[in-house]
Amino acid sequence: MEACAPEEQSGRMADKAPKHFLRAWREARGLSLEAVAVQAETTHATLSRVERGLIPYNQHLLERLAAVYLVSTGDLLEADPGSAEVRAALLADLDEDGIAELKRYADFVRAKKSG
Repeated sequence: MEACAPEEQSGRMADKAPKHFLRAWREARGLSLEAVAVQAETTHATLSRVERGLIPYNQHLLERLAAVYLVSTGDLLEADPGSAEVRAALLADLDEDGIAELKRYADFVRAKKSG
């Protein structure tokens, strides 16, 4: 008899990734589980389980996460923030002030990396 992996024993198949981009959006925003959990009024343990697909999300949580990440609930479910199309769409929405702020942030990140 073949042994099951721990994920399979808990009811989640190891080869099935969550069908959302919750973790990707958090990571794209550079935020920790703890920081997002506080802002979304949940616990970091719950958020981690939802991101890993161990427990389901609900509409209320999606709405709170969308507010934290400044995206739509649809983006959380359908848009990979790492894709070129999503990055281009986010940049296209910036006005001149937003572009200037983004440039300042990029300069800050480069300076931090170099020394």
